[in-house]
Amino acid sequence: MVKAATRQGCSTRPEYSTACLRRKFTLQDSKPVIHIRMVRRFVGAGTAFRQIYRYVAEHSGKPVIFKDVRNMIQDIQNEVKQECVEERVRSLLDEFRAEESGNVARICKNSDSVATCIVFQTTGMPKMFSLFPEVLLVDSTHKTNDLRYKLFSFMITDAYGKGQFAQHALVDQETDANMELAVEAFQENNKDWAQVAVIMVDKDLTEIGVLEKKFPNARVLLCRFHVLKWFRQIRTDDRFALSRVLQNEMLLRIKQMVYSKSASDYEAARDELFDMLEESLKPNATKDRSKLNDSSDKKSHPFIGYFNENWESCRRRWVEYLRTDTPHLGNNTNNRIESGWSKMKPELNADTPLDQCIETVLTLQMFKEKEFERHTNVVGEVIHAEYDAEMAAVLTASSPYVAGLIFPEYAYATKVSTLFYTRKNVRECFASATMVLVALNTP
Repeated sequence: MVKAATRQGCSTRPEYSTACLRRKFTLQDSKPVIHIRMVRRFVGAGTAFRQIYRYVAEHSGKPVIFKDVRNMIQDIQNEVKQECVEERVRSLLDEFRAEESGNVARICKNSDSVATCIVFQTTGMPKMFSLFPEVLLVDSTHKTNDLRYKLFSFMITDAYGKGQFAQHALVDQETDANMELAVEAFQENNKDWAQVAVIMVDKDLTEIGVLEKKFPNARVLLCRFHVLKWFRQIRTDDRFALSRVLQNEMLLRIKQMVYSKSASDYEAARDELFDMLEESLKPNATKDRSKLNDSSDKKSHPFIGYFNENWESCRRRWVEYLRTDTPHLGNNTNNRIESGWSKMKPELNADTPLDQCIETVLTLQMFKEKEFERHTNVVGEVIHAEYDAEMAAVLTASSPYVAGLIFPEYAYATKVSTLFYTRKNVRECFASATMVLVALNTP
């Protein structure tokens, strides 16, 4: 009795602060401060042990040692091993929906009960989309999980010029049906979807067809990077039999067409390319340009037919001068969505279990949303040395990204040598059509 009383009386001393009964907690602990769901997410995402330990130590409300956290991680891993991937994914998405009322997840199956499309969207995603709905970046990437589902993502551009994901979906194949399921889920969860004015994609005909059908008021543009990448690949195609010199010349003319500021610039670059291709087939032919420019003569080279069928017919999607009346907010590529994926790719590969892939995407999304919130709520003032009082007021009322878009036009307009006149054609004023919506939506 004495020993027991002595031990009980000394239990509040520092050396007893980690006594087993005081610090013991399990996966079934009902206290909300022990965020077991979040720990499961960290484990599924492959988060480093020290980060998990720090989280548990800060949120459990109990003194925690390394062994406690290692035991918890081991219990979670044992649970995972006992379940099949379908059960793990269903359990994960059920927990995700239960975390917040705005979290949405859906598993779409085919007639054979095989999951073909898995859609998930956090509470913060539709809120972000409602602030910046005008431009939607859409693309898919592979090698993110062991079942070869492709990650199909939607992204918007915020007031700081950063990309913010608006929805993720995992599809087993990039079919019309799967694309439509993902888009329909997006429209169901985002009531402002009709405000989308521009959609940026690569040259995937499946995506383009579905997006044009589901977003009838939006204009689909091609990512400039993917256009040039496609021509770099196609120039070596055996069908065209282009020499190394012609390959380089072709790519140069394509770049000139992509960046054309007017119809005459575009046509000049295109005609030069066609002329070179024709001359490569007829080295001893006449140099009479009027004959070379004859449309019937140009059909002889296979690349010309390919270009006219696949690119000339849709040049409004990829030529600069035909995009200046479009509010793309400076998005000429899908680089922002590629940058977002680059944060995930170090944690994902072709051997990552499907449920762990979803865990990782959701965990990184949580960090991304917290980063935006922290950036928005920071107290301070941004100063730019080149801005006068009027531009400083713009900077204060918006963001450095928005002010940076406005400043070149403002500097041009305030020059003494600037000639002011009424522009009848909005295409002559790049900023008025492509940038105006950024300032309107700045939080």
